[in-house]
Amino acid sequence: MPWETITTDDVLALFNDSEVAAYNTAKGDATGADLGRTLCLVVNELREAVAGRDIATGPAGTIPAGFKKKVIGAVRYEFLNAIPAGKKLLTEERVAAATAFEKLIAGIQDGSIHVTPGDGQTAMALPAIRPRRRETKWQQQEGL
Repeated sequence: MPWETITTDDVLALFNDSEVAAYNTAKGDATGADLGRTLCLVVNELREAVAGRDIATGPAGTIPAGFKKKVIGAVRYEFLNAIPAGKKLLTEERVAAATAFEKLIAGIQDGSIHVTPGDGQTAMALPAIRPRRRETKWQQQEGL
């Protein structure tokens, strides 16, 4: 899975009409809600989770292509949550998207979700280490 850049245009493409209206209203406000900064924060959170597993990340600002939809869902949730008019737009679907992103981060951190390194090398599966069961019966033991 290649690593690719995600832009605010990618995020805006999945906004519905009322979310776009809230975005346009918030652009001039001093509420501190900025889609670009929100996107940067979410992307950095994902990259830090990947780097925390000692997996090489791609170029700055890139994410694994397969995680793009989950990142956009988290950005939409965080952005709408930051603006006053956006809190009314937080549907169950938007909250579920944010929860899915949090599960993705947790899965990367605990190693249950494998990520392709951003340096172009193939990801190696982690070895499955299982305890070896040993049994010794009294018939197998030699006397003194």
